Amino acid sequence: MLIGIDGNEANVPQRVGSNFYAYEIIHALSRLNSQYQYLIYLKRPPLPDLPPSNLGWHYRVLRPGRLWTQWRLPLDLYLYPRRLQLFYTPGHYAPRSAPVPTLVTILDLAFLHYPSLFLKTKRGVAQLKTWTEYSVQQAAYVFTISQHTQTDVITTYHKPINQVGVAYPGIDLAHFRPPDAAAVKTVCRRYHLQPPYLLSVGTLQPRKNLTRLHSAFLSLPPKGRRLNWVIVGKLGWLMADFNQELARSPKKSQIQRLGYVPNQDLPALYAGSAATLAVGIDEGFGLPPAEALACAALVVVSRSGALPEVVGSAGFYVDPYSVTSIRHGIMAAVSQSPSAKAARHRLGINHVKKFNWDQTAKVIEAKFHELTL
Repeated sequence: MLIGIDGNEANVPQRVGSNFYAYEIIHALSRLNSQYQYLIYLKRPPLPDLPPSNLGWHYRVLRPGRLWTQWRLPLDLYLYPRRLQLFYTPGHYAPRSAPVPTLVTILDLAFLHYPSLFLKTKRGVAQLKTWTEYSVQQAAYVFTISQHTQTDVITTYHKPINQVGVAYPGIDLAHFRPPDAAAVKTVCRRYHLQPPYLLSVGTLQPRKNLTRLHSAFLSLPPKGRRLNWVIVGKLGWLMADFNQELARSPKKSQIQRLGYVPNQDLPALYAGSAATLAVGIDEGFGLPPAEALACAALVVVSRSGALPEVVGSAGFYVDPYSVTSIRHGIMAAVSQSPSAKAARHRLGINHVKKFNWDQTAKVIEAKFHELTL
């Protein structure tokens, strides 16, 4: 049986968010000893780090165009000589029409609840809103990346509960694990970091709540004033005001922006931090705090969205709308005794073991099997 997958989210060189999820899911599906064959649809030839073609894994490149998902892809699905059984999109943009049942993965619906935090134009928000609604409504099944998003999809779109499930992102525990002190020292030296530092990781966008985080950083009490703040992540959207804010920050000498950092350096950055901060608004999951826990870092997170699912009892929780609460959370984390830190580290490492890409791929393929019986 042949399953089609839209692989475009994965076929980019620098992967964050939905790109990273699609990339890992595609790799995990390719590793399964599967009864299915997979046909991965792309607008451009596959990058070298995507799974190689073999008897059960093939790529089909359709030239890009403005109406690729609306017209080019659907036309090929109808005309392709080998009939697919299902088509899966690991993102919000399912084909506008398909001759077979479709499945999608929805990361979150924060763009509906907080549209001002996302795209510059009303047209962009409207397009995302319209396409997500269509993708969910026409899907035979919807995967979400957390129970939080699952509930949101069911409530928002009135989708039957038996058509919406959770396929958590995974953590590569062979990579994200506590590094030795020498590795931490090497990476800190590479990026000219001065411990002790607080760490933020993720695409820079309004939802990450960096303006309030900056205010909390400025207001740290004397015990926290030696802390530096390291910001990792490529520039996203609507961040001009934040950029100006940092440029005139009274503590700008203690703030370091690294931009995009390769995956291999993240474990040492997490482990070297006094605390990793994830105080965003309505996160659909939150890979950075999960990765940080796997590397034996302390995490300060919002008491909202999916973050309580992600970090469990290992996190220090804050109200993302309160600078005072964020400040208190930071100080609670960095003031832990060595024994209390060790206990949190154990809690975190044990908690994130359940986030496994291979298990997630099995969940997805089990649904493929159910729908093709």
